[in-house]
Amino acid sequence: MARRLHLRPRSPEGIPTAAGLRGHAHARIERVTTTVLIVDDNATFREAVQLLLEDEPDIDLVGESPDATDGVARARELQPDFVLLDYLLPGLSGARAAPLFRQAAPNARIVAITSFLIFKPDWADALLNKTNLDQIVSFLRSLQQQGQ
Repeated sequence: MARRLHLRPRSPEGIPTAAGLRGHAHARIERVTTTVLIVDDNATFREAVQLLLEDEPDIDLVGESPDATDGVARARELQPDFVLLDYLLPGLSGARAAPLFRQAAPNARIVAITSFLIFKPDWADALLNKTNLDQIVSFLRSLQQQGQ
């Protein structure tokens, strides 16, 4: 499988610049990495996601959390591309927590994860049924391509 490369111009000090590539001799090739935060109270499920993503060079599981309160703090700190948010969390549910995630990480896309919904809830950008966990890699890649 071919790896996608993304050219990102950099200053002589190695700092990314907003300018285009034309005229910049210090452009560097970087691999585009999708970052993911998972918020789910089921430790076995979080571990399964970690195992499925760990060998993917373009997807990085940057954090995990067992509840929404901690998850929002992690999202604020990590600024992931995607938040995999359990629909039924104890305490603060996914539906009630979604606005907090949007404040904490405004560029993150929220993926509702559940075992029983068949339609995407209004508060989520996408829905992944837990029974389709084996499709998570292709699912995240597809969402990432749609967002570019």
